[in-house]
Amino acid sequence: MKRRYKNSDSAIYTDHLQEFYTRAKTPHLEVYGDAYQALRSAIVGLAEPTAQDVIVDLATGGGYQAAEFQKSGYCAYGFDYVYDRALLSQEQHMPKCLHWGVADISQLPFSSKSIDIVTVSLALHDLPADVLTRALREINRVTRKRVILLEPQAPCNYILQRLYVAIAEIVDESTHIAEFLAHDFEAMLNNARLEIQHRQKCLYNVLTMYSCV
Repeated sequence: MKRRYKNSDSAIYTDHLQEFYTRAKTPHLEVYGDAYQALRSAIVGLAEPTAQDVIVDLATGGGYQAAEFQKSGYCAYGFDYVYDRALLSQEQHMPKCLHWGVADISQLPFSSKSIDIVTVSLALHDLPADVLTRALREINRVTRKRVILLEPQAPCNYILQRLYVAIAEIVDESTHIAEFLAHDFEAMLNNARLEIQHRQKCLYNVLTMYSCV
Protein backbone atom coordinates (compact mmCIF):
# COMPACT_ATOMS: atom_id res chain seq x y z
CA MET A 1 0.00 0.00 0.00
CA LYS A 2 2.76 2.43 0.93
CA ARG A 3 4.70 1.68 -2.26
CA ARG A 4 1.59 2.20 -4.37
CA TYR A 5 0.95 5.64 -2.88
CA LYS A 6 4.59 6.70 -3.12
CA ASN A 7 4.70 5.73 -6.80
CA SER A 8 1.47 7.53 -7.66
CA ASP A 9 1.57 11.09 -8.97
CA SER A 10 -2.06 11.73 -8.01
CA ALA A 11 -2.25 10.17 -4.53
CA ILE A 12 -2.00 12.44 -1.50
CA TYR A 13 -1.00 11.60 2.05
CA THR A 14 -4.56 11.90 3.40
CA ASP A 15 -5.74 9.18 1.00
CA HIS A 16 -3.03 6.88 2.33
CA LEU A 17 -3.98 7.65 5.94
CA GLN A 18 -7.65 6.99 5.27
CA GLU A 19 -6.96 3.67 3.60
CA PHE A 20 -4.24 2.39 5.92
CA TYR A 21 -6.07 3.31 9.14
CA THR A 22 -9.52 2.07 8.15
CA ARG A 23 -10.06 -1.42 9.53
CA ALA A 24 -12.16 -2.58 6.59
CA LYS A 25 -9.08 -2.10 4.39
CA THR A 26 -6.37 -2.99 6.94
CA PRO A 27 -8.21 -5.51 9.13
CA HIS A 28 -5.29 -6.59 11.35
CA LEU A 29 -4.10 -3.09 12.19
CA GLU A 30 -4.72 -3.32 15.95
CA VAL A 31 -3.70 -6.88 16.71
CA TYR A 32 -0.44 -5.71 18.28
CA GLY A 33 -2.15 -3.42 20.82
CA ASP A 34 -0.19 -0.40 22.03
CA ALA A 35 3.44 -0.73 20.95
CA TYR A 36 4.38 2.36 23.00
CA GLN A 37 2.64 1.59 26.29
CA ALA A 38 5.93 1.93 28.17
CA LEU A 39 6.12 5.62 27.18
CA ARG A 40 2.55 6.70 27.97
CA SER A 41 3.06 7.49 31.65
CA ALA A 42 6.23 9.46 30.86
CA ILE A 43 4.21 11.66 28.51
CA VAL A 44 1.67 12.28 31.27
CA GLY A 45 4.49 13.16 33.63
CA LEU A 46 6.05 15.65 31.19
CA ALA A 47 2.64 17.23 30.58
CA GLU A 48 2.27 18.05 34.30
CA PRO A 49 -1.55 18.23 34.11
CA THR A 50 -3.87 19.60 36.76
CA ALA A 51 -7.46 18.63 37.43
CA GLN A 52 -8.79 21.71 35.63
CA ASP A 53 -6.75 21.31 32.44
CA VAL A 54 -8.29 20.73 29.03
CA ILE A 55 -6.15 17.94 27.56
CA VAL A 56 -6.24 16.98 23.88
CA ASP A 57 -4.39 14.10 22.25
CA LEU A 58 -4.15 14.75 18.51
CA ALA A 59 -3.77 11.96 15.93
CA THR A 60 -4.94 9.78 18.80
CA GLY A 61 -4.86 6.52 16.83
CA GLY A 62 -6.08 3.78 19.15
CA GLY A 63 -6.68 6.33 21.90
CA TYR A 64 -3.99 4.96 24.19
CA GLN A 65 -2.43 8.27 25.24
CA ALA A 66 -5.77 9.89 26.03
CA ALA A 67 -6.67 6.77 28.01
CA GLU A 68 -3.40 7.04 29.96
CA PHE A 69 -4.38 10.54 31.09
CA GLN A 70 -7.73 9.13 32.24
CA LYS A 71 -5.99 6.33 34.15
CA SER A 72 -3.92 8.99 35.89
CA GLY A 73 -7.08 10.78 37.01
CA TYR A 74 -7.57 13.41 34.29
CA CYS A 75 -10.20 14.06 31.64
CA ALA A 76 -8.93 13.98 28.05
CA TYR A 77 -10.09 14.35 24.46
CA GLY A 78 -8.73 12.29 21.59
CA PHE A 79 -9.01 13.48 17.98
CA ASP A 80 -7.90 11.76 14.80
CA TYR A 81 -8.07 12.62 11.11
CA VAL A 82 -9.52 9.19 10.28
CA TYR A 83 -13.06 8.63 11.54
CA ASP A 84 -12.51 4.89 11.98
CA ARG A 85 -9.64 5.61 14.39
CA ALA A 86 -11.83 7.81 16.56
CA LEU A 87 -14.48 5.07 16.47
CA LEU A 88 -11.89 2.46 17.46
CA SER A 89 -10.78 4.63 20.39
CA GLN A 90 -14.36 4.90 21.59
CA GLU A 91 -14.80 1.13 21.33
CA GLN A 92 -11.57 0.36 23.18
CA HIS A 93 -11.80 2.97 25.94
CA MET A 94 -15.26 3.53 27.37
CA PRO A 95 -14.66 5.08 30.82
CA LYS A 96 -15.92 8.49 31.85
CA CYS A 97 -13.77 11.56 31.22
CA LEU A 98 -12.74 10.38 27.74
CA HIS A 99 -14.18 11.97 24.60
CA TRP A 100 -13.43 11.26 20.95
CA GLY A 101 -13.74 13.21 17.72
CA VAL A 102 -12.40 13.87 14.22
CA ALA A 103 -10.06 16.77 13.41
CA ASP A 104 -7.44 17.76 10.83
CA ILE A 105 -4.24 18.57 12.71
CA SER A 106 -3.34 21.25 10.14
CA GLN A 107 -6.72 23.01 10.55
CA LEU A 108 -7.77 22.53 14.14
CA PRO A 109 -11.38 23.37 15.01
CA PHE A 110 -10.49 25.02 18.34
CA SER A 111 -10.28 28.62 19.46
CA SER A 112 -6.87 30.18 20.07
CA LYS A 113 -5.36 29.27 23.45
CA SER A 114 -8.40 27.15 24.34
CA ILE A 115 -6.48 23.96 25.24
CA ASP A 116 -4.12 23.60 28.18
CA ILE A 117 -2.16 20.56 27.06
CA VAL A 118 -1.74 19.03 23.60
CA THR A 119 0.01 15.73 22.97
CA VAL A 120 0.96 14.10 19.65
CA SER A 121 2.63 10.71 19.54
CA LEU A 122 4.35 9.43 16.39
CA ALA A 123 2.06 11.11 13.87
CA LEU A 124 3.80 14.27 12.71
CA HIS A 125 6.20 12.26 10.56
CA ASP A 126 3.18 11.18 8.50
CA LEU A 127 2.84 14.74 7.17
CA PRO A 128 4.48 16.40 4.16
CA ALA A 129 6.77 19.25 5.21
CA ASP A 130 4.35 22.04 4.26
CA VAL A 131 1.48 20.39 6.12
CA LEU A 132 3.74 19.71 9.11
CA THR A 133 4.62 23.40 9.24
CA ARG A 134 0.93 24.34 9.33
CA ALA A 135 0.21 21.67 11.94
CA LEU A 136 2.90 22.97 14.30
CA ARG A 137 1.60 26.50 13.95
CA GLU A 138 -1.92 25.30 14.66
CA ILE A 139 -0.77 23.40 17.73
CA ASN A 140 0.94 26.53 18.99
CA ARG A 141 -2.15 28.62 18.26
CA VAL A 142 -4.57 26.49 20.27
CA THR A 143 -2.31 25.58 23.23
CA ARG A 144 -1.89 27.81 26.27
CA LYS A 145 0.32 25.74 28.59
CA ARG A 146 2.29 22.82 27.21
CA VAL A 147 2.84 20.64 24.14
CA ILE A 148 4.30 17.12 24.40
CA LEU A 149 5.55 15.49 21.19
CA LEU A 150 7.02 12.06 20.53
CA GLU A 151 8.74 11.49 17.18
CA PRO A 152 11.60 9.53 15.59
CA GLN A 153 14.97 11.26 15.31
CA ALA A 154 17.86 9.97 13.24
CA PRO A 155 21.35 9.75 14.81
CA CYS A 156 23.93 12.45 14.02
CA ASN A 157 26.46 9.92 12.74
CA TYR A 158 26.16 9.82 8.94
CA ILE A 159 26.38 6.03 8.54
CA LEU A 160 23.98 5.34 11.41
CA GLN A 161 21.66 8.02 10.03
CA ARG A 162 21.51 6.34 6.62
CA LEU A 163 20.85 2.98 8.27
CA TYR A 164 18.14 4.48 10.51
CA VAL A 165 16.35 6.07 7.54
CA ALA A 166 16.56 2.86 5.50
CA ILE A 167 15.04 0.80 8.30
CA ALA A 168 12.37 3.43 8.98
CA GLU A 169 11.33 3.35 5.33
CA ILE A 170 10.79 -0.40 5.63
CA VAL A 171 9.02 -0.64 8.99
CA ASP A 172 7.08 2.64 9.17
CA GLU A 173 3.78 3.06 7.34
CA SER A 174 4.38 6.76 6.65
CA THR A 175 4.99 7.81 3.05
CA HIS A 176 6.92 10.85 4.39
CA ILE A 177 9.19 9.32 7.03
CA ALA A 178 12.41 9.87 5.04
CA GLU A 179 11.43 13.47 4.31
CA PHE A 180 10.70 14.04 8.00
CA LEU A 181 14.03 12.60 9.11
CA ALA A 182 15.88 14.75 6.56
CA HIS A 183 14.47 17.96 8.04
CA ASP A 184 15.64 19.68 11.22
CA PHE A 185 12.55 19.04 13.32
CA GLU A 186 13.75 21.17 16.21
CA ALA A 187 14.23 24.11 13.85
CA MET A 188 10.67 23.60 12.64
CA LEU A 189 9.48 23.71 16.24
CA ASN A 190 11.33 26.97 16.80
CA ASN A 191 9.89 28.45 13.60
CA ALA A 192 6.41 27.59 14.88
CA ARG A 193 7.30 29.38 18.15
CA LEU A 194 7.19 26.18 20.13
CA GLU A 195 10.04 26.56 22.60
CA ILE A 196 11.65 23.26 23.63
CA GLN A 197 11.93 23.14 27.42
CA HIS A 198 12.91 19.49 27.72
CA ARG A 199 13.92 16.69 25.40
CA GLN A 200 14.77 13.07 26.13
CA LYS A 201 15.74 10.08 24.06
CA CYS A 202 13.65 6.98 24.62
CA LEU A 203 12.97 3.47 23.32
CA TYR A 204 16.64 2.58 22.82
CA ASN A 205 17.36 6.12 21.58
CA VAL A 206 15.33 5.75 18.37
CA LEU A 207 12.63 8.22 19.51
CA THR A 208 12.74 11.65 21.13
CA MET A 209 10.17 13.13 23.48
CA TYR A 210 9.79 16.93 23.56
CA SER A 211 8.11 19.23 26.07
CA CYS A 212 7.39 22.63 24.51
CA VAL A 213 5.74 25.86 25.62
